[in-house]
Amino acid sequence: MSNPLETYFRQPAIYITLPSKGEYYPPDTLTFNENKEIAVYPMTAKDEIVMKTPDALLTGQSTVDVIQSCIPAIKDAWKIPSIDIDTILIAIRIATYGEEMPVSIPITEIKESLSASVNLTNALERVNSHLPDTELILPSGIKVKIKPIDYAMMSRQAMRVYDEQRMVRTVQDSELDDETKTKKYMEVFTKVAMYSVDEMISSIDTIHTPDGKQVTEQGYITEFVQNMDVSTSKLIKQKIDEIRKTGAIPPMEYDVPEDMVEKGAPKTISVPMTFDTSVFFG
Repeated sequence: MSNPLETYFRQPAIYITLPSKGEYYPPDTLTFNENKEIAVYPMTAKDEIVMKTPDALLTGQSTVDVIQSCIPAIKDAWKIPSIDIDTILIAIRIATYGEEMPVSIPITEIKESLSASVNLTNALERVNSHLPDTELILPSGIKVKIKPIDYAMMSRQAMRVYDEQRMVRTVQDSELDDETKTKKYMEVFTKVAMYSVDEMISSIDTIHTPDGKQVTEQGYITEFVQNMDVSTSKLIKQKIDEIRKTGAIPPMEYDVPEDMVEKGAPKTISVPMTFDTSVFFG
């Protein structure tokens, strides 16, 4: 027997098209409707509590749980390509709280803040949904196919950087001598550099050699990245950065009130669209 209250359960609030167009998802982790759209439901009271749990926010687990609650079409949110994340989070925010989001914009020139509002529906419409060619042909003749990293890798990288930043603060506040501090800083910088290498490895989907071999094994790709020359590394990084622009939202432009301009503030201010989930979801 079905629940007689089922009619009154939450319903989809909006439908969205993903910047990735559904590419890069493993099989059986995403389902579309006939229009290549996915339904987005408002958060539940439980979801709202989850998004205020510090440890789960830090690891990314709370974001994964809420995405899977609000977008049933996504079966494994850890596998979401990075280029879809902002669109998904904005859509959940709109579905739950509406399209207007208040923001406080610091104006450093006068050490004051401007109270404004972001229209998130407008922000969604401005998402860069152009996906460039993901294949790169290197001077050696090797063809490299690049893919966006997934949310699991994004979260892992964020946790690593957080840990290293915490280490830097600990060293700064310590009573270690300058030589030891310098050594500790170098250890941190070396680790951060390795994180960039790990991200590059995760961004390579397939490598085709000039003699027709196709390489997808992670171990072989790791060896290739660790032994490539600087010029090859730069070319691959440029392609990764180009793909990363898909799903990005251009900065929002705001007019500054005349009374603030008279104090020394600029007439207009450009605000990058960045998302801290602990703030974004109230």
